[in-house]
Amino acid sequence: MDMKVVCPYCGREFEVECVRGRRGRPRIEVDANKIRKLLKQYNNNKSVVAKILGISRPTLYRLLSMYGIR
Repeated sequence: MDMKVVCPYCGREFEVECVRGRRGRPRIEVDANKIRKLLKQYNNNKSVVAKILGISRPTLYRLLSMYGIR
């Protein structure tokens, strides 16, 4: 199921995929291209990117490591 996330800073909308995670909670899946695009747009500010995606910074760092993004 796709879900729209609105950036609290610029008001732009981004589409992310929401799937069921462990314990039946919704989990947002973000592909590497979306992360790269947001990092570039927000000057590599990981706190802002994590907030836009609705995830914690540690989760963002895990995704960066998983996708090999520096």
